[in-house]
Amino acid sequence: MSPTSPKKRPYGLWPSPITPETLASALKLDELAFNRGGSTLVWLEKRGGKGVLASWSPGERCPRDLTESHDVAARVGYGGGAFCLGHNDAFYIEREEGRIYRQPFSGGGSLLADAGSAPGPRAHARLWLRGLPCPLT
Repeated sequence: MSPTSPKKRPYGLWPSPITPETLASALKLDELAFNRGGSTLVWLEKRGGKGVLASWSPGERCPRDLTESHDVAARVGYGGGAFCLGHNDAFYIEREEGRIYRQPFSGGGSLLADAGSAPGPRAHARLWLRGLPCPLT
């Protein structure tokens, strides 16, 4: 065999430039959704273990971060995601304290519920009554 000939090896035992460390540190996309009007695409990126909501709308050159200062993630996994979308807003769970936030696509933001009321049924009911057809946790 010449030095450039491929060698047979068992599956998973060939040399690769992709290491477990590379995979663990890479950007990961978790959830993807359009807002209720279908004009803004929002997704959850995992960057080095931190969850960041990013968005893009037609006419924008590049995607932009919606949640730079918060770590977006639902800690209780019983059926929903870490965020849901209205017409002009994203509603998301902040990982450490479990608070629910409202983030308008245009900027700004506000706290909807603190850890005392989220992610309990009353928080879900309040959000459902606001016209958001998805659980947040």
